[in-house]
Amino acid sequence: LFCFFDSYPSWGSGFRIGLVSSPSQLIGFAWLLAIFVLIIEQQNQKVKYSPLLFSVLFTGAMLSKISHGVVGLAGLMFLVAIQLISKRKLTLQRLLDVGASMTTVITLFFAFYYGANNASISPLKFPAAIQGELSSYSGLIVFGAAVFLILGFVNFQLLSIVGGLSDKSTRNDAVFLFCIGVGVSGVLLSSIIDVYMGAQLYFLHSAAIVLLIFAACFMANAMTSIVHNFSSTRRLLFITCVGFLSAVVAWLIPSLDSGSGSAILLRLSRSVVLVIPILVALLIVISQKKLKMFSAVILVTLLSLASLGIGFYGSNWWVTLNREFASFDRNEEANLGTAELNNSMEWLKDESDQSDIFASNNDSFLLSALSHRRGFLQSKYLLRRHTVFTSEWESELDDRGELLTRIFSSPNEAELKELHSRGVRWLIVDKSRIEPAGLVFFKKSSFENDGYLILDLDLLR
Repeated sequence: LFCFFDSYPSWGSGFRIGLVSSPSQLIGFAWLLAIFVLIIEQQNQKVKYSPLLFSVLFTGAMLSKISHGVVGLAGLMFLVAIQLISKRKLTLQRLLDVGASMTTVITLFFAFYYGANNASISPLKFPAAIQGELSSYSGLIVFGAAVFLILGFVNFQLLSIVGGLSDKSTRNDAVFLFCIGVGVSGVLLSSIIDVYMGAQLYFLHSAAIVLLIFAACFMANAMTSIVHNFSSTRRLLFITCVGFLSAVVAWLIPSLDSGSGSAILLRLSRSVVLVIPILVALLIVISQKKLKMFSAVILVTLLSLASLGIGFYGSNWWVTLNREFASFDRNEEANLGTAELNNSMEWLKDESDQSDIFASNNDSFLLSALSHRRGFLQSKYLLRRHTVFTSEWESELDDRGELLTRIFSSPNEAELKELHSRGVRWLIVDKSRIEPAGLVFFKKSSFENDGYLILDLDLLR
């Protein structure tokens, strides 16, 4: 399962199944998988106090990552709906399970998330969050990109679902129905809503892990049939190699960022590299006339796609180790701050009160992280994502930004006093971005090194 996971920088450049992009997502996965296990356990025996268990598990999922709770509830409701339609009845326990789960999810949504104003109904915005140049396109181009990217992300799971539907012993299974509900909700929610910085993709990520568990089990069961029907080890080895080589082909496709239609199509073509193992699987099955066409194509393609996934895992992490970690060593200052920044922030942490606020012409979050002090305006993009972003709050942040721009471009005593009246005590000047000689309104500087100057607004002349 681990070998099917990848990271944000490489999605959109080939075959992807799982994606973990934040620590809270890992915690959310644990809660969602616990819900999945409870669904499985209910097939084997009656679970006492299951409504209470569902409430606890959905509480954990919602509080760690809302997407996990929402897709989990969607899967449970889909399961109940299908059972109600097919059996025309519903057990009291299942009804209580759904009632407890819905109550928990809805209550927590309104208690913690409603009113944040950072999401809206706006279809097919996620492709631009992955490939920024798509933001200037609309209509069929964006729709096609969305299809390519979704298929490049969940094709292994999708093929397993198709295989499950073709199997009479699987299609009415409660766990299988739960997985379908989770998958459909994840794709739909990621496709129809828009969240700042593409956070709607969390719904798809949450669904992918549940589907992957089913797909892996389905694949494991299918291996017996594959080995039996393909007595030739060479054929199995060839199918596996095709998957690995397809991953290599995707990495060989150049990535152009010119924004032109052909450049976008070229980048998206990496997500469609899965066509290669599918076609090879189809040709091999056709050559084996004794096999049942449909089921054989699914089984052989699953093996080839699994190899493709592992191939991408290996190649991506090889590139990541050489590019990202080497870059981290070379660009230590960009990631951890310069020695001058660390030195000045250490002074500020030691010499200021914990309630003090600073303002700076360097808006990096490192200033707050290193000094343990609040900034007047630091990392606005993070504020936009992680706070309740009303029109009033946006106007306030714009006003703060304009005030700082005026102060650091053409400082005057009146605006420095205004900044002081708004609760700011310390002015941190990044000397690489401005010549501090214009700040002559202070009796003395509080701290200075080669990179930074710290001024105390309490010491204005």
